Amino acid sequence: MQLQAISIVDLHACAQADADGLLPSFVAERAIQMLHAGVAEHWARPFYILRRFDQVVLGSCGFKHPPINGRIELGYGVFPIYQRQGFATAAVGELLHRAFSSAEVSEVLAQINPDNAASIKVVQKLGFELSECLTDEDSEPLQQWIAVCKHFRP
Repeated sequence: MQLQAISIVDLHACAQADADGLLPSFVAERAIQMLHAGVAEHWARPFYILRRFDQVVLGSCGFKHPPINGRIELGYGVFPIYQRQGFATAAVGELLHRAFSSAEVSEVLAQINPDNAASIKVVQKLGFELSECLTDEDSEPLQQWIAVCKHFRP
């Protein structure tokens, strides 16, 4: 597995496409807005998750915003046909490595619906700890999982 930054051309194409494309349209729109606002590319630009040997796109991942008070939030998704093969774990592990390589980041947040057992397994494998539960603006329950730099284990 490897991560490849999504080009600005692809971001614009994804922003115009259905939400079920290679990258959800709202994620592409958010990335474009951050890039136009001057947010550093390594925080603003999402990534394709690629299978290394044939470069097939397995999903996408990235950061939802630049670090705020030492914390950054990540998001990820793997297409159903490629799930349960370790790709999400590898992608999130790489995002953690990138985040914790920056002096700006001391914590990484993943917000996960409590019914998403597979995603919860991903963050548990990587040393995230359950923090609190909340409800978002769409009334979706979300568990907040936090990885702390000093506890990170790749």
